[in-house]
Amino acid sequence: MATAKKQETFGGRISSEHKSMLKYAAECMGQDLTSYIISTSLERAKKDIKEYQEVQSLILSRKDFDKVSNEISNPSEPNEKLISAFKANKSVLEDE
Repeated sequence: MATAKKQETFGGRISSEHKSMLKYAAECMGQDLTSYIISTSLERAKKDIKEYQEVQSLILSRKDFDKVSNEISNPSEPNEKLISAFKANKSVLEDE
């Protein structure tokens, strides 16, 4: 026998103007107020989580920061691959 998932409740207080706006938006989308609030909140939550994770992936550890900082301060000599790339794209680089 399958058991039903327990559902959580969520509540909050908002102004009557905000409730009217949300209710109208829900009607425009063919949803009831609860479904509309949940669906739009979940969409926004996914977007916010993705954005947060992208930012977190760009944060360098202290060790990585030191490597990048050192390379900027004391750049390595260019290797043959980099020299070839610059030669091949010289006209593009000069136009900028």
